Amino acid sequence: MNLIAFFILSFTSLVQANPEESDAWTKRLIAAHWTPTAAQSVIAINREWFTQLAANHPQPFNRIMRNLEALGNLPNWINLF
Repeated sequence: MNLIAFFILSFTSLVQANPEESDAWTKRLIAAHWTPTAAQSVIAINREWFTQLAANHPQPFNRIMRNLEALGNLPNWINLF
């Protein structure tokens, strides 16, 4: 097995992205004062990674979500989207 295939198989599980879960993450960011466009964009870009992280490592995932929620309190940053 070549090194690249091994790397991909090592970090990919069979967990599939759940649209309802993604919607909940988007709503969580919107509730933290993110604009809908910014929240949807960040979740869409990171959906696969967030799905894997939430399923396999919930504590780091929740820490990342809390950090993203905190960005909602920085309106000048959010207005970039």
